[in-house]
Amino acid sequence: MVATMVAAAAFGGGSAVCADGSATVSGKEPIKIALTFDDGFAHHHSIVAPLLEKYGYKGAFSINTDTIGVREGRLTWDEVRELKARGHDIFSHGCTHPNLAKLIKEGNREEARHQIFDSCAKIKEETGEAAKVFCFPFNAERHATGLVREAGMIPMQARRVNFGDGTWEGGKADVNAHIDRLIAEGRKADALMIHGVGRETGAHRPFKDAAHFERFLQSLKAREDAGDIKVVPYMEIAEMVAPESKGKQNK
Repeated sequence: MVATMVAAAAFGGGSAVCADGSATVSGKEPIKIALTFDDGFAHHHSIVAPLLEKYGYKGAFSINTDTIGVREGRLTWDEVRELKARGHDIFSHGCTHPNLAKLIKEGNREEARHQIFDSCAKIKEETGEAAKVFCFPFNAERHATGLVREAGMIPMQARRVNFGDGTWEGGKADVNAHIDRLIAEGRKADALMIHGVGRETGAHRPFKDAAHFERFLQSLKAREDAGDIKVVPYMEIAEMVAPESKGKQNK
């Protein structure tokens, strides 16, 4: 416990740790944090999931169904099924990763419907269960939340902050600074967005390597030990952070 608290202090843990290394006690309910992983990269199965499980965490993996088992560097359907069997969530990220808001604005509502409905159906066909959540490519949820609800899914939180490059350099995506902002804003829940681990993967702003990603998880664990957050499966916060709530349930 002390080791993980020291990790938080080393990366800007702020109010989470006292000078003597003991946790502060705010008396407030911890913020629920969910970890989301976009685009269905193969290393989500080989690197990300084992590290999540090491710390007792479950991830929400959002996949583009047309790339699974087809595009190099992406998951296979066997790997998707294994992630699900290990307790992780499998959500839809569309068939091919289009900007749905742009499609609808340009009058191509039927393509947007295809991306939402057919990706959900494909996940059910391959895993035996339809996706419960739709993750918007490019965080572009505008005009599309109604179609997602019509398909029987919950729209994922919009405007998630991406964590990867810059996390440990004190940049915008510093995880401890982000948690401190959530506390200051009185937030009850938040989803963190992660694309990948390893710059060679082609993922958007990934963590440099597995060690870097594990340091991120250690920092989250330290904030859990301090009572600031609780890392939970995404479904525990899904309705709280859905775009239609406009933050009303998250205050």
